[in-house]
Amino acid sequence: VDMLSKPIIVLCVLTATAYSITTYEDVLEQSKKSVRCWQPKDANNLSAGYSISTEKFPFCSYIPTADLTSFTISGAGEEIEEGERRELLRAFGTAGDLWGMTAICFQEVIQVSPAPHPSHVGMRCACKRDGCNVPKAFNAFLAYNEVALPKV
Repeated sequence: VDMLSKPIIVLCVLTATAYSITTYEDVLEQSKKSVRCWQPKDANNLSAGYSISTEKFPFCSYIPTADLTSFTISGAGEEIEEGERRELLRAFGTAGDLWGMTAICFQEVIQVSPAPHPSHVGMRCACKRDGCNVPKAFNAFLAYNEVALPKV
């Protein structure tokens, strides 16, 4: 029995090593395909938790709150203005010999009510790898996207 367990352990280690990829390789591999995103299980009850979508999207959305501890996440694509969507897809498809985009974050201003009411300033991020919009605080979202993501 001991002789059989050693080859199995070695085979498992070799298999895991053969499938590990760098963050750069992960970005290149997923940059041209639709991706699955984290989203609330129940949009009206966020305490129900989150799950990975079965539907695929052009990219995933992550919108942190002002204090960067809470967030809104979803799949994104068709609801975004066509020109902006095209530019995001172009940016994610652009890669150099040694670099690629993991996430793109914008700080934007929206004038909800006419002046002299103050503008609303917020941030939103897009990412383009399966499960990249991990449901965690903003710093954890950034750290999560620094590595090759696990298959979801």
